[in-house]
Amino acid sequence: MELVNSLRLWAKFLETNGYKLNKCVGQGSFGDVFAVTSIGDGQSWAVKRLVARRDIRADSYAMVEIAALASIQHPTVVRLHEVLLSPRLACLVMELAPAGNLEMFVFQGCRLNMNLSNDKNPTCECKSYSTPVTSKENSLFDSRKRESREIRSKPDCAPLQETQIEKGNVKPSRPESNVPSVSACRNDNCTCSRSFSLELAFLSLAFSQVTSALNFCHNIDLAHRDINPSNVLIFNKSLVKLADFGLCFRCRDTNVGDTADSEVKCTDYLGNDHYLAPEVRRHEPFFAKPSDIWSLGCLLYFMLQANHPPIYDSDFTDRFDPSGIVSQVSDDSLREKCLRTLSETCRSAVSARLTVDEVLALWDM
Repeated sequence: MELVNSLRLWAKFLETNGYKLNKCVGQGSFGDVFAVTSIGDGQSWAVKRLVARRDIRADSYAMVEIAALASIQHPTVVRLHEVLLSPRLACLVMELAPAGNLEMFVFQGCRLNMNLSNDKNPTCECKSYSTPVTSKENSLFDSRKRESREIRSKPDCAPLQETQIEKGNVKPSRPESNVPSVSACRNDNCTCSRSFSLELAFLSLAFSQVTSALNFCHNIDLAHRDINPSNVLIFNKSLVKLADFGLCFRCRDTNVGDTADSEVKCTDYLGNDHYLAPEVRRHEPFFAKPSDIWSLGCLLYFMLQANHPPIYDSDFTDRFDPSGIVSQVSDDSLREKCLRTLSETCRSAVSARLTVDEVLALWDM
């Protein structure tokens, strides 16, 4: 459609609705994200653009995400500002995270010091990374046709050249000046990302904040279903927020009643392969809250290892020695939290996993 294929028309659409288009800050199978500025007050926002083949209001993923974000008010869940709708387009105007997402941040090799210079690793020539996702047929979204696609989440995605828009209204995409830009590599033979680790104080705070956000969601019977580092947004060294509720799932059927028996199973198996629970990968109807817990443990692995966890279906302790995963954690208390979380969230038996309340209590100790 024209608003997607023409940068000029896309910029004009945003301008008509009170926003100036700055740059593309993310591309993925669920839509593109742009940094914009409010024409009225100069405030920066992020716009997530979702495109449907037919009427956008008939797309359950888009409508569920909008409804979920509109209903959640939590300090560590990204805030929805407004929604712009056209017949085949939904634009979610949300808070803009200056430091991008956790996946981008880690794979760039940033040291979480916003004053560092833009150092680059001269031995690594990798400029991007990608994360495979599972496929789903017959989606309404053109961008959700995943059979031959990968998520691409990098700060320089799809640069918008000044020559493409009259008078340079859209600037080429560049990393934010206060965020270090370091080449990164996911090649197992390259050591550029292996030498990187998150500061432990940030790791502890960030994981606690994501767990707090997930706890809030589970308490209102909402499962996120897509917990992975690309959906953790970094606002500063003391604040991260959970984002992207495009796969979220209402865990309780309100038509049945508020009883334990009214919890319903999910039959949608989308997600990032590295973070999917075994029951989801087997395409079995599953309870969504425990699957979030598995993903939460995988997120902690990523934060500790600066790499996605291997895809596996057995207990974490059957495949790995957790003490090796947390070997760089010098603080005894934090190391014990990490050990317990890794060991008791990534369990193949759903009933053996910690609940989010238990994980939060552990990290609040």
